[in-house]
Amino acid sequence: MKRVCILPFLIFAGNLFGQIPAQNLYRVSNAFKKIYTDKYENYIVAFDMGKYLDKAGVGLSIRKTDTLYLQADNSYKGKEYKIENTNNQFYISSLTEKKSKKYKLNIVEKIKAAYQDLNNAYYLDNYFAMSDRLNKKFELNHHSFRNGYFNWEKITDKEINYLEFRKITDIEIQKTEDSISKRQESLITKTNYLIDNIDKLTYAEFKDSISKIPAEFAYQSSYYKTIVNKISKNKQDYVILLYKDFPENRTLIMFAVEKDKPLVHKLKALDKRENNSAKKK
Repeated sequence: MKRVCILPFLIFAGNLFGQIPAQNLYRVSNAFKKIYTDKYENYIVAFDMGKYLDKAGVGLSIRKTDTLYLQADNSYKGKEYKIENTNNQFYISSLTEKKSKKYKLNIVEKIKAAYQDLNNAYYLDNYFAMSDRLNKKFELNHHSFRNGYFNWEKITDKEINYLEFRKITDIEIQKTEDSISKRQESLITKTNYLIDNIDKLTYAEFKDSISKIPAEFAYQSSYYKTIVNKISKNKQDYVILLYKDFPENRTLIMFAVEKDKPLVHKLKALDKRENNSAKKK
């Protein structure tokens, strides 16, 4: 996923929130700069927008959020930006860039399009952050951030007020993270049990337990591969029986033990015997 600087299925009901007052939204209309600002009585919130580019989709991001407070000279100043009012026209400029340029802020006329931009950025930023947290917490699982693009497309009310959208998104993404975490914690417990107790388990017990672990390649999860790799050190017979009983998982099993050349040779010999037997029939 390339970020360029310049969830489960969500259904939003627009009338769920009642009447929402219109925001005092302004924006910078520039091919190389997109900034939205939301003006309140004594402060302005600025959103400096960026973009995600990926093979799964494209979307917006919020690079920076800055709160600018009203100053004695009627300008607004934050940590990142300053907004000045010249003849009833707002201009925004950076406080951190070496070559700062003033950009004209225009009142947003297409409010729904602005909401969709802000909502898209907020959703993707938070979904991608959730994926990153999950992958750091559960190293044997890979949760694809690309699901964020697909889930965004399923959202029906993309143009609702951005503040209400954020409330719903926070709740839904937390539900998603909690659900995935619960599933991964269960898989970790089962994985550790099989590895720690392999010497006490009969093959039948082992086979029954590992059949409940998703047999997936590393780009999805590594629980199955890890179990096979660990138990192959002192239970090669179990690996050979597993290879024989689950032909649909043979490639995955072979990957799990690929560094154990003697065991790989035994598994390939099993393939050869089965192929020769099939030819005789």
